[in-house]
Amino acid sequence: MHPKLIEIVTEDVSNLFGLDGQWLFELKLEYGMKYIEERYKHDPHVAEALRNSALFWNWWRELWAKRDRELMKKCERKRFGVVYTYYQNGHIGSCGTRQRNVLTDEMQELYEDYHYWTRVVFYPNPVMIEVCIH
Repeated sequence: MHPKLIEIVTEDVSNLFGLDGQWLFELKLEYGMKYIEERYKHDPHVAEALRNSALFWNWWRELWAKRDRELMKKCERKRFGVVYTYYQNGHIGSCGTRQRNVLTDEMQELYEDYHYWTRVVFYPNPVMIEVCIH
């Protein structure tokens, strides 16, 4: 995914859910670090290489943007607000109708839950890991 498209998706999700750009950046970083720490806890050399690799972080941003697009597709726009439909604990649910300009704790929690690092079932390509190590 092109970096400009990633920026557009991030901007769209920020506007749709009323999320602050700095908060989104910090969440991506925090969950990326947790992902590395847990997925590669038995190989600290690989974990360290990934933490310091621009290639890994580009992959992570692209994966995050794809998940953002999936989440936005699950959102149904209504005339007087947005009905947020999302995947939580294996079920499709709804957290209600909200005006687009209202930031709610529910929306932040929904977003955090959707992107929680344990929900990421993808792994970096082994070739990418090799490039990051060397």
